[in-house]
Amino acid sequence: MKEAEHPNTPARVKEEALTKIFTIETNLVPEESQWKQNIWDILTGNGKPEKMKQDANHVFEAHKYSGYFVNTDARIINKRRELHRICNAIIVKPCELLAFIKEHENS
Repeated sequence: MKEAEHPNTPARVKEEALTKIFTIETNLVPEESQWKQNIWDILTGNGKPEKMKQDANHVFEAHKYSGYFVNTDARIINKRRELHRICNAIIVKPCELLAFIKEHENS
């Protein structure tokens, strides 16, 4: 896409490029939907579900792709052990991630 945005790229090429760029929407499989719901339930606790929806999505994505979720929100940090029991997301504070990186740079 970067080439299509270049000022010297002819208009017809830009138009053609735009017809080739699209997103295919996909759905979660039932097991993924359940994981996502479980994460959301843990994060919500007795609170308002809508307030935790975006964070639940982020934790789910970290789980799905076996990644880190770096966060400073105490509500999430305090529930990371409980979340770790049901998902693969590694929830850390920024300082914890930096310490981990430094530790492995020296090994």
